[in-house]
Amino acid sequence: MIFGMNSDTRAAKPTAVPASVGWRLLALLYDAVIAIALLFAVSALSLALMPGHRPVTPGSAASYLVFAGIWAAFGAYAVLSWRYGGQTIGMKPWRLRVVDGEGAPPAWRPLLIRYAVASVSLGTALLFGPGPATTTLAVGGVVSTAASIITVDDVFDTPHAYVQVLAFL
Repeated sequence: MIFGMNSDTRAAKPTAVPASVGWRLLALLYDAVIAIALLFAVSALSLALMPGHRPVTPGSAASYLVFAGIWAAFGAYAVLSWRYGGQTIGMKPWRLRVVDGEGAPPAWRPLLIRYAVASVSLGTALLFGPGPATTTLAVGGVVSTAASIITVDDVFDTPHAYVQVLAFL
């Protein structure tokens, strides 16, 4: 949308409103495709590095190392995407964008907190299923109506940065 402006009028910042849960879930669904690709890449790397190119034994130290590698690979994808582009591939079709309270790219700390809390929330939902334990974990975020911008504030300093994660994930 194009707005006419005279020379002494400044562009108004979009007002922040909560993101629609539906758009967030659709973005998460798209990002699951990227997660599967990263899963295959890290798994292939682990096979290439294992003696005899055999799969890791479940419950072994190597299996936990592969899991940590998959988690770190997806974390790097998400956090770097949020930091440098403002959005992951799954967020682009829905025009969702991660920014700080002033519209700039967020600092590293809130992004790392966002990924850690989202990991705990998703892990809890997968382990225990839907229920009260999976509904109250925090993910910082507010969305703007003008460009669907998700704002991430430091969750320790900003009380409005807490958003419920759906139990039916």
